Parts: sequence; structure tokens; C-alpha cells
Amino acid sequence: MTKERIRVLVDTSRDTGGSDGLIQIEPDNIYQTTNNRDYLSEGVLTNYDVLTICSSTALKYTDTELQLIREFVENGGGLLLATSTSRFERDVREPISELGINHVASLFGTQFFPLPEGQSEMDTDANPLRGYTKKEWMFKIVNLPMLLRELSPLLSKRLNESERYKDWQGTIGIKGSEHRASLTIKDGEIRVSEEVSEGTGICLSTDDDTITRFILGVTTPYRAYLQNQLHIAPTVNSSVTHLLGTLFPKH
Repeated sequence: MTKERIRVLVDTSRDTGGSDGLIQIEPDNIYQTTNNRDYLSEGVLTNYDVLTICSSTALKYTDTELQLIREFVENGGGLLLATSTSRFERDVREPISELGINHVASLFGTQFFPLPEGQSEMDTDANPLRGYTKKEWMFKIVNLPMLLRELSPLLSKRLNESERYKDWQGTIGIKGSEHRASLTIKDGEIRVSEEVSEGTGICLSTDDDTITRFILGVTTPYRAYLQNQLHIAPTVNSSVTHLLGTLFPKH
């Protein structure tokens, strides 16, 4: 049986060339890419599994398009955002608040930030899809509860597909330098609250950068724990670490 390819819509309607690599993404037997140069519509998005936006311009999406993107993600669609904030500041010469892609990121409680003054993107500036090697990230979470609410269907799916944890119930608190949020898991559903109560079942204490890293799948809570970047309370055992790895796997 031939496995269906992942259908990727590469939106270049607000792009100036940063998406060229995505349009040619390989291997062809896994990804089927389409270049979209027009306004986004519901009729178009429903035909795809993933939407990618790679833009370092001030061109913005309409309110209708933003709502369609939100609904696309809420219904299980994948979303990849990439940009170069230093290129935007250099070429467009506008405040970072005018970066068009940030209006999409803010739908999900996240935002792209400029690199700290005096730092550069080294040789990655020519292609923002390569990522950044600096410890200072140009992508940060600005509203952790909002982001987790948007991710809750995905987190529930990960649990429900796990034989070991599909019936797990309890609360997981996440405490960063500024961010706070709790996941209450019951009957296969996840409810997100903005505070971490005393006596929370499992509590992760760390800094905001580490929270960003394990939510994005760059690391796992357990790996951060082993590197003394994260504290797990009240106890650390294989059941807890495997549960956290199920919710927040490394990609």
C-alpha cells in the first residue's frame, strides 16, 4: 500500500524569496508541496496538512486570513513559521511589531524578537530556515497558557495514542522565570489554567528559555533535568519522565 504524502502549502504571498527551499523540499515520496501566491481561503487550506510561512517583510495577512489560519491549526493542521528579524530590521527599517509574520505567531501566544544588540545571526542570515546557533532565541513564548491551549488537542492526541498514559489523570504545573501554566488532564482531555497551585501533582520549574525549547521539541524535560536546567517535583522516576517525554517529545 502506498503511503499518502504530506501535503504542504508553501505560502509565498508575503514572501520575498525565503521559501524557495521549502518549495523544493524532499523527498518527493513523503512531501507534496504547492506554492501559493494568492490570498489564503478556506477552500485552499482544507486540501493541505501543513501550512508554511517564511517571510521577513511587513506584509500582513487580513483578519479573515488570520482567522482561517487559527481554525486550520485548531482542526489539526500543522503550521511552520520562519523569519529573520535582523534582515527585517536592516531592510525594512520598521519596528519589529510591524513584522507581518508576528501577527500570525501572536495568534498562538508566541512572537519573534530581534536578537540582542551587538549579536548577529552569523552566516545564517541568508536563509532563515537554517535556524540559529546562539543561546539567545529570536522566537519566544509571550503567553504560555494561550500557547498550551492551542496545543492541547495535539497533547491529548499524544496521550491517547500511548498505551501507557492514555488513561492518565492529574495535573502538571510549569513554572518559568515569568511564565506560569498548569495542565489538568482528565478523561483524555486537557484543561489549561494560568496559575500553578501548591501541591500540583507534577511541577516543572525552570527558566523561560528552557520552556520554549521543550515545547518546541528541541529538547525534552528529562534531558533539561539531567543538564540541571529544570527541576521536577515532587519526585523523579521513570513513569514521570516517560509521561513528560510523551507530552513533549524531542523532534
